[in-house]
Amino acid sequence: MDAETKEQWKWKFYRLVLHLNAVIILIAVTVIAGILAPEAYRVLLVAVLSLIDIAIIVTFMRNYHTTKAWLDEHTVSGNPD
Repeated sequence: MDAETKEQWKWKFYRLVLHLNAVIILIAVTVIAGILAPEAYRVLLVAVLSLIDIAIIVTFMRNYHTTKAWLDEHTVSGNPD
């Protein structure tokens, strides 16, 4: 990998890490909301947060597979260095 490709990889990896952290935090917020939310809003709040979780997970998986394919194209013999 040349220097420019390594720099691109660094930023792609950074984006994936931030995206995964957002997924983990939002799932934790959903669980906490399910426990602490007032009874009247609990089901609705958990349902809305779950839909947002699913949407973010789908976009993360799409970005992950796109980045993995990009990395496979830019590596020689499976060695990223």
